[in-house]
Amino acid sequence: MPKLRGLRDRVWTIVFLSGKDTESHSYRLRASTVVAAALAAATFLLSVGWLMGRAWERVSESAMARELSEEVERLSVERTQMMELASRLERMEADYRRLQKVLGSSGSGPDAGDIWLPPLEASGDAYDADEPSDGSLSWPLAQPGYITRSHRADAGAAHAGIDIAVPGGTYVRASGGGVVADVGVNSSYGRFVRIEHGDELSTLYGHNAWTFVSEGDSVEALEVIALSGSTGQSTGPHLHFEARRRGRMIDPLELVSP
Repeated sequence: MPKLRGLRDRVWTIVFLSGKDTESHSYRLRASTVVAAALAAATFLLSVGWLMGRAWERVSESAMARELSEEVERLSVERTQMMELASRLERMEADYRRLQKVLGSSGSGPDAGDIWLPPLEASGDAYDADEPSDGSLSWPLAQPGYITRSHRADAGAAHAGIDIAVPGGTYVRASGGGVVADVGVNSSYGRFVRIEHGDELSTLYGHNAWTFVSEGDSVEALEVIALSGSTGQSTGPHLHFEARRRGRMIDPLELVSP
């Protein structure tokens, strides 16, 4: 203790000499003041260092959080794109399976439950159906095609008319002479044409890519009225063909002559 007390009581003299003259300046400082100032400076420097370290740590954490957020956003976008791609592939696979069924790629034609019309002749000429003379209807296409869905009136699997698969752009023909009662576009049939044939009989042709007639036009049997397509609720090129007698839906195949 005596030595420590002696150190605190010791006085240091600092002398500054000017280079131009012999004038000098001296300062007397107690050792305890110098020690206190040194301790204060050290404490200040340590505090500044600690604060700078904490600030750098916060900056690093913020940058890392921003990078993680950007990575999460990128992964979310990629996940959405993958889901969309998977959905598109699923639809394409369904369309491909349907096309295989329509074209009879297995060599055995469509399923046994479907109605199958003969393929085109080897020459590939358009199907040349004659207008029937008994008042029945004619085949409404320039090609035989395949009936992939028949007329069903039962409530469990109701389907009005028949679906006939043919290449897109095939001529759609009036199955009998009459007057065009309606031409339009809707969500189910896509582009459609409805013809009144007289005797309270009418036919409808749906999913067309293009129509050539207007409401009120008179048409003859086998006159081209549209081009087949895949508009409306459709998974591939085909013609939806309906027939009504006195407003009641009937199977078109009961009226179409062979």
